[in-house]
Amino acid sequence: TIDSWFLPDGTTSESPAYATMTLGNIWDMPQALRGYSEPAGYRGPDGQRRVAVDLYHGTAYGKIWANCFKGLQGNLKFPPYADSYVHSGLGANFVELMAANYPERPEYLALLKEICGPDLANGYAPLALYYREPGLETKSAPPITLPDWCAPDLRIGHLRTGADGRESLLLLSASHWGGHHHLDSLNLTYWKNGHEVLSDLGYLWDHPQKSRTARTLAHNTVLIDGQDQLTKERGGEVHFFRTSEHVKVMEASSHAYAGASLYRRTSALIDHGGGRSYVVDYFRVAGGRTQDYVFHASNTACEILGAPTRPMTEKLYDFVRPRAIETSGTWHATWKASADLTCITWAIPQPGERAFVADGWGQRDWKNSDLGTTLPYIVRRTEGAGVKTFFTVVEAHAGKERFVRNVTLGTNGGLVIETALGTDTVLSALEAGELTLPGRTSVAPISGRFAVASVQGGKLAWTFLAE
Repeated sequence: TIDSWFLPDGTTSESPAYATMTLGNIWDMPQALRGYSEPAGYRGPDGQRRVAVDLYHGTAYGKIWANCFKGLQGNLKFPPYADSYVHSGLGANFVELMAANYPERPEYLALLKEICGPDLANGYAPLALYYREPGLETKSAPPITLPDWCAPDLRIGHLRTGADGRESLLLLSASHWGGHHHLDSLNLTYWKNGHEVLSDLGYLWDHPQKSRTARTLAHNTVLIDGQDQLTKERGGEVHFFRTSEHVKVMEASSHAYAGASLYRRTSALIDHGGGRSYVVDYFRVAGGRTQDYVFHASNTACEILGAPTRPMTEKLYDFVRPRAIETSGTWHATWKASADLTCITWAIPQPGERAFVADGWGQRDWKNSDLGTTLPYIVRRTEGAGVKTFFTVVEAHAGKERFVRNVTLGTNGGLVIETALGTDTVLSALEAGELTLPGRTSVAPISGRFAVASVQGGKLAWTFLAE
């Protein structure tokens, strides 16, 4: 199971929920074998004698537990991609095993204390009774810190902010197809301050309409000709994954559509510290008659600002109340992720781009407690041949004051983002490009595939360069 069902890098071949389901069926064998030695003089079929067996070390088992830890969100739940639920996470039973078998990994003890309380009184008794070290609750553990992470076989980038990595998580998926995957190649989700900003609807289990959350339209990605993505052989390639103090970026592509010569996404977190962060997203696509950049809000109420809307009579997928967004200039959509977290997406249209807003599938509970729930879906559409680039900026801010004040398209496809601190200029290029700062001819251009420069107080504060 460890060597064949899980991927070579120790990540799940399907989804976090099914990784824990699999572990739940095999955990007792490694426990039963701890310290076992075969009889003196005995040799197995390979001519070897096992002495003091420890499957937790020296096998891929250790990588699997480490990856379960690294894949958590700041709320210590798993992101609900593929066939995982919003509430999927590592139960206390698993963390008891992790803390007991990896004393050299203090982060596992820290996780146990956060799940079970600092005195560990709420642990999983059937395992704690037999395997927990006496007095473990008196041992100190460092604060939980979650890393930026992109496993080579999983191909799902985890980009984070906050000193402990728990403030926000931007997830870009270039995973291959598998049994409990969705039709979601290059799906983008964003979680911040304990709430979903760009959400994945997750898993409806064996609900009769489970395809509604698995189809491409349910995800934050691009549809070509209104069709679902391929499943088998869609592939997925990470072109680069780079992190720094202020910028964390991933670029990936796939063959999700047979007729597309280009299907590539570049997504980044720009972080100024203290919760002042935002997402920049470039999606490039070539192929088909129509190309629809689709995403949905995480709340039922969404307002379109900077452009009027009008009711439509023509059909837009299976959505209801479709409205056309009538503008050729920059506009944005806003909604509340919570009482104190406001989400804003800035859309910077390319030539010929049209946009629509409508209500679509929002149910997430297979038990139907949220039956009939809808969410606002945004569709940005281009038509015809050639490379199309969808430019987007996403911010989630606490309080009344937004950090991003304005977004415009600069030279060479660069985005000029005015913030409360100054001006950030962001460039993404398929090959090499040159980022030039508006009105600052004295500053030499920055050449590369992805570059960011921040000007604050009239001075160049920092730069970032990838590839």
